[in-house]
Amino acid sequence: MTEIEKYLQNKAGDNSFVGLMAAKGVKEFYLRFGYTERSQDRPGMSKIIRK
Repeated sequence: MTEIEKYLQNKAGDNSFVGLMAAKGVKEFYLRFGYTERSQDRPGMSKIIRK
């Protein structure tokens, strides 16, 4: 788990939405942490924090 993921797990409330503006070529990195790819008209990755 990365430091950012630890921070989100500790600070974000249940059912928090996290959206990332991800650069090309990093999708596989974010998929490992539970993020999903957003649609082409809204590029990036997103995830819901569940506790």
